[in-house]
Order: sequence, then C-alpha cells, then structure tokens
Amino acid sequence: VFPRGASAVAMAVIEPLPGSSYARLMLDLGVYSNRSGALRLEYRGVEPVLTPPRQALREGNVEDWVLGEGPRHFVEPLDRRRYVLHALEGEDVIEFQMAASVHREATGLRLVLDNASGRILEDAWLVFDGYAYELGSIPVAGRLERRLNRTHGIEVGEAAWRRVLRKTGGVPEPMLAPSRIVLERKSHAAGASGYPSPGHALLIAYTASPLQPAGASAVWPRRERALVAFQVAALPNNAASGDSDFEMPVRGDGILDRPERARGHNHTARNTAE
Repeated sequence: VFPRGASAVAMAVIEPLPGSSYARLMLDLGVYSNRSGALRLEYRGVEPVLTPPRQALREGNVEDWVLGEGPRHFVEPLDRRRYVLHALEGEDVIEFQMAASVHREATGLRLVLDNASGRILEDAWLVFDGYAYELGSIPVAGRLERRLNRTHGIEVGEAAWRRVLRKTGGVPEPMLAPSRIVLERKSHAAGASGYPSPGHALLIAYTASPLQPAGASAVWPRRERALVAFQVAALPNNAASGDSDFEMPVRGDGILDRPERARGHNHTARNTAE
C-alpha cells in the first residue's frame, strides 16, 4: 500500500457554509515510513487544529508529536520506529464559496449551482429522496443550471451517497473507503434524522486537497482525496430563492465557531497513557 521511504495520506471533507465564502474542513492525516528515523511532514495551504484520532483518545493510546507553527507548519511523531502509521485528525474553517439551490417542481428537481470556490469540482453527484443524479465536472467559476427528473437518475435507496461513492471511476478502492468512513460518521452523528437531513439534497464532488506537503515533504509519495459534501434544502418551487436553510454555526457571541489555534511555535502532545 505504501511506497518505500516516507509517505503521507490525507483525506479531507469540505462542507461549504451556505451564504458565506467559507467551509468547514475535517481532515484525517497519516504519515508512514519503512525506515527508522525522523518523520517530519511540512505542509501549507491550511492551518488545521490537529489532535489524536478519537479512537486513540478513547483507548488512552495517544502517541507524542511535535506540532510546529513557525515559518513552515509541520507535524513530527516522536515515535521513530518504522512500519508504524502515525495518524492525526484536524479541523479548520477555510475559504471555499459555493452557492446552490434545489427546487422541487411538478416534473422533478431544478438545480442551480455556482462554483466560486476557485477549485474544479470533479465527478459531482446530487442525491435526494433515494435517487442520485450525475452532474459531471464543474469548472472554476462555472455555473450549472439543470432540471432533473427520475428518468435522469439512478435509484439508490437510503444513504444514497454510499453507492455514489462507489461509482468514482479509476480510483483505487482503498482511497474510496476513507470517504465512506467519514460520511458514515456524519450519518451516525445525525442519528434518526439521517444524512442528509430530511428535505435536503446532498451535493457530492471531489476536488484538490487543501493540505499540500511543502519543503522537503513536497517530494514524498502521497495519496490524497478531498470530498465536498454540501447539504442544500430542497424547496418548493414557489418558495423564496435561497441557497439553503442551513445556518452558519455561531457561538453565543456571534463569532463563527472555529477551533482555537495553539499559540507560539512548537509544542509536544504528551501520551495520555503515561
């Protein structure tokens, strides 16, 4: 699965926040080497708050890391053994603007989508009410207006995104599995209401990873995927135009709910099992 020497794998989920130019980013990051020694991954593009995986926290099996926030951001596990996959999870809020509306009409759905994210959206699908509709690629600054009825769609039943993700052509199965795992987490967190929420469509597409290795790490072999998952309210055709009825998450002081970033340069996350 991993090539010789140091390598990295990153899986990102980008959830655009309707009515804004931002998106919530969830990141799973791993570094690996088949040689013993230092394993420092330098990166650019985003500045996520990184923590050990939730499962490791629950089990009290958290390894030590050096997290650098100097001129060049980096992560470095202090465990220098070979053949160990070192994993972190991260969250951030990034610039990523998309506007979409879905209207229910007598003959089906009407979708309007503006891609102002600055990124190409590839292999896009819209899933709603047990059907999935293939949209193809949407270029930078592209606008898509399309009427969809069930003759254009594929009947996929509940949790339609599971089958949609399997249809991505040319992508190895190991790289599709993380996408499904992340959306499964979202589905479980939603509880009985399901994912997407009732009365909502889910736009799914792939795009370039917002986290890019830098410095010496730029030449590392790596596998990366970035999945855009955008919940959009499916409105009656006579409803007022709008992107979605989802609201941007705010704290009581009205500030966007963004994890606080650690101050300073380097710090070490200590093992809770000690």
